Amino acid sequence: MQRWNSSCPACGGVLVRHVQDWVARCGDCGLERSALADAVVNGQADFGWTKNTFDSLEALRLANATRTLDLLARHTELEDLALLDVGCAAGWFLDIARNRGMRTEGIEPYPDAAARARAKGHDVRDSTFPLPEIPDASLDAVSFNDVFEHLPDPLAALAEVRRVLRPGGFLILVMPDSDGTFYRLARLSALRLGATGPYERMWQRGYQSPHLFYVNKANLAMLCGRAGFLPVDERRLPSIALAGLWTRLRTGRSANLAVSSVMYAGIAATYPLIRYVLPSDILLQIHRIEPV
Repeated sequence: MQRWNSSCPACGGVLVRHVQDWVARCGDCGLERSALADAVVNGQADFGWTKNTFDSLEALRLANATRTLDLLARHTELEDLALLDVGCAAGWFLDIARNRGMRTEGIEPYPDAAARARAKGHDVRDSTFPLPEIPDASLDAVSFNDVFEHLPDPLAALAEVRRVLRPGGFLILVMPDSDGTFYRLARLSALRLGATGPYERMWQRGYQSPHLFYVNKANLAMLCGRAGFLPVDERRLPSIALAGLWTRLRTGRSANLAVSSVMYAGIAATYPLIRYVLPSDILLQIHRIEPV
């Protein structure tokens, strides 16, 4: 198989072409990387934050924010903790964190999303990460909620997180899992049936900010360890919720009515299996810098 020019950021292994020309996989740890940062490869990027996107994700994001902070609270007091949420979108994670007594701020590059967060009283910077003006050792926690997989250089991002965190500070990563049920089905459909639509949708090909990486729990932990972080805890989070599901299915270039209807009916009928038995497509890991 064709080799890529870059090495795996998690283990340094060789990346080789996998499934599609624009995807490579590490033969050692299984991390997957896309070439979708290239606008030519990504195609016409005409799907970003829309009202439908906000409406369809709100219930799930708020619920997962609660689950995430419940897990963090097992390891530290949340009251008065200084948190930066990178790619904060409409401020869902900031909502729950502020309710828990944390001192919060966000970074968000998309104006519509940032405006929604500010309308709820959040301090949000119109920028991307890393942000050099953040002082060294000034934060207790940095969170990436469905954001880290969009960053082109994960090791550089983790180095920046180490810079801005105080000793003992926490890194929170919520991101898609390549061992998740929907991703594995989409990959299998692309490989065996030549049906690439679901696979491209999982990578968000053609969106303003496509996925550049897919990880599993082992290689994500390896990546963070390589950057000097210590593992604290992990769990899977729900990747779908019935609330907002119809709107979510109707968003995107492949969202015709017939296909959306069939998908909604299938997911609704099998929801207990998807929710409680099969591996979820969202992975949560918490890491930290060693306390002094």
